[in-house]
Formats: sequence, C-alpha cells, structure tokens
Amino acid sequence: MCMLQINRAETGETVQISLSGDLDISSVNIFRRCTDDLCSDAREIHFDLSGLEFIDSTGVGALAEMVDLLEGKGYKVKFTNITDDIYEILEIIGLPQWLGEEKFYRQNE
Repeated sequence: MCMLQINRAETGETVQISLSGDLDISSVNIFRRCTDDLCSDAREIHFDLSGLEFIDSTGVGALAEMVDLLEGKGYKVKFTNITDDIYEILEIIGLPQWLGEEKFYRQNE
C-alpha cells in the first residue's frame, strides 16, 4: 500500500492535480478535499494520473463524484496520463463510458 500524494499547480485557467500512490478507501477523503480552495480564474481541472499505482472501487466512485461536483460548478474536467493498468480498471467498471470518453487520456496520447 502506498499513501496518496497530491500535488497541485495552477497556470492561468487550468489547474493540474497530480495523484501519486493509491486512491482507495483509506485515502479517498484526502482526494475529496484536493479542490476545496480552487482559484476563481480556473476553468479546467486536469487530473494527472501518471503516478497512480492502485485504485479500488471507492477511488473510482470518488473520481465520478469529483467530476459531477466540478462540472456542476462550471469546470471542464480531464483525466490525463492514465497508465494502461489504471485505465483497464476504469474501463472494466465503465467510468469512461459513463462520464464520457473525451475526458480520459491515456499515457502517450
């Protein structure tokens, strides 16, 4: 098990939130707080998943909740640099199909 680490960088209208480690039942509450104090200039939120090593169903549910929350506030959300292993989990659960394939970008795309 690897503790979830979150790094955030804001550039103009885009906020990039990089996740490293595990997004699971033990870390989901930390993830849910990562957008609490977004700057008002931001229009897009990009979640860089290149460092994500593991995700369970609780983590997948948190990603879906985050999209609903942020889009409800007018933000455009993307998930970028998704590794093949993490994308396979998301695809098996059906998250890209449910939220829209256009939000999900695998590594090397």
